[in-house]
Amino acid sequence: MTAAIAGLSVGGLALGLAAQDTVANLFGAVAIFMDKPFRIGDRIQLDSVDGTVETIGLRSTRVRNLDGHLITVPNKTMGNATITNVTRRPNIKTVMNIGITYDTPTEKVKRALQILQEVYKEHPKTFDCLIGFNKFADSALNIQVVHWWNSTDNNEYLAGLQEMNLAVKERFDKEGINFAFPSQTVYLKQDSDWRVDGPREGIQT
Repeated sequence: MTAAIAGLSVGGLALGLAAQDTVANLFGAVAIFMDKPFRIGDRIQLDSVDGTVETIGLRSTRVRNLDGHLITVPNKTMGNATITNVTRRPNIKTVMNIGITYDTPTEKVKRALQILQEVYKEHPKTFDCLIGFNKFADSALNIQVVHWWNSTDNNEYLAGLQEMNLAVKERFDKEGINFAFPSQTVYLKQDSDWRVDGPREGIQT
């Protein structure tokens, strides 16, 4: 009898824990349906998951990640997680640092700023754009471009960004404005007190 009671207790505990998870998942599903933090088709990010929502069920939500794998996330996890809805961002922000060489004359630096304004700021899909010569970097005069693309369509954004970047490259080439790359200048000092008067040991002539 004691063994039977113990068995029933263990079984009841297991059922209770299972029911607890089920109830938690149901409450998570209700929270998702009520709050609508995302919809089917939205790209979301939480913890290590980054992908597109495919289904929202009573027990779990299924997300197709960027590698193509289908990930099942319990709704109780969804209900307690901090979720970033990438699809619902109003625009796409890009920060670029464009370096030009230190031997660029001041007038050409000003011209570079003007070209960047004309290409990035005046593009029809630009929501906003900040451009400025912000620092003397190690190997370049650095111009920072902060650009907001007025759409959340990633394919459209990438095509537009490529179009603008190619336009900048073409116009810089025409103006003779050179992009910088990491480099070092080495100065050699000649010591007038040190000279070789003739053949010495270890020196071949």
